[in-house]
Amino acid sequence: MADWPHAPVHRLGEGGAYMITGATYQKERLFCTPQRLRFLHSALLAAAERYGLHPQAWAVFSNHYHVILIAEDCGAAIRDAIDELCNTC
Repeated sequence: MADWPHAPVHRLGEGGAYMITGATYQKERLFCTPQRLRFLHSALLAAAERYGLHPQAWAVFSNHYHVILIAEDCGAAIRDAIDELCNTC
């Protein structure tokens, strides 16, 4: 299982269910309007679809999000989807 350098260490590699949480820098409320929140919601689901990840549940807020997803082989897929989401938003 490959480690993703982060504190604490994130272990990615095997398929299964994963919970991903992301937040804005310094918890700033960047997604505070309905339009911005819809944008984050759409970007999150689109990134998951592009990388073959299967969201099971998710919640988006003005300064963070949570998603539970199923990944068949998650190592590169999760990293790439998160990178895309960070660069999009």
